[in-house]
Amino acid sequence: MTKNELTEILKLHEMWLNEEEGGAQAKFEDLDLRGLDFRGANLIKADFKDADCSGVDFTGADLRCADFTGANLTGADFAGANLKWANFYKAHVTGARFNGAIIDCADFRWARGIVDLTGEKTETQSQRKTKKMNDNKIITTEDGEEINLSALEREFGSYDFEGHTYYAARQMELTNRLFAGCYNDAEEGEEYISEYSAPGYDENGNPVEIFMNFTEVKGEEVDPENLNWSQDADRIEAR
Repeated sequence: MTKNELTEILKLHEMWLNEEEGGAQAKFEDLDLRGLDFRGANLIKADFKDADCSGVDFTGADLRCADFTGANLTGADFAGANLKWANFYKAHVTGARFNGAIIDCADFRWARGIVDLTGEKTETQSQRKTKKMNDNKIITTEDGEEINLSALEREFGSYDFEGHTYYAARQMELTNRLFAGCYNDAEEGEEYISEYSAPGYDENGNPVEIFMNFTEVKGEEVDPENLNWSQDADRIEAR
């Protein structure tokens, strides 16, 4: 893509945002954008899915609600950009700089890599570490897997157990395990224990299974959404 082509796309995008006739949303999906200059551009709701934006300069750009799903953002510069509600799901963000950027409500679920909020050089990914990205705690394990614990917490919840916090990787589901005091042991109108579980991670990114128990009355079950999910977990098992 040439600079002239980019200028035309940005012009049509501005018209699209203003609901002017002839305007068109800026769509950069799957494109190679390396070397282009997006400094200060109005890119609200722009589509960058799976685009190669490595090393691209987005400083001061308005990228509210922009979609960077799966994009390569290695070394990109978002300093001072407005990224509120932007989507970075599964984006590659190693070495990207976000110093001074507004990232309220931005979605970094399963973002890959270690980010730099200060403008300083990032650490090697081979070591286990935690980076704070405003509200985002991203763990890189020794085998190179990146886990965004804060994104998991926002989507599926976190659970405390014996002074530690554990992060679910999906919604809790009712188990079919048979044990003393379970559903099968109760008569109609009697209390029993319902057991829920979900896979998740501890604070260091180690995989675990999280278990929650609730006392219910057979025949008078409560909707799972109304159970007390704020209580501590009942059991944690390594996976």
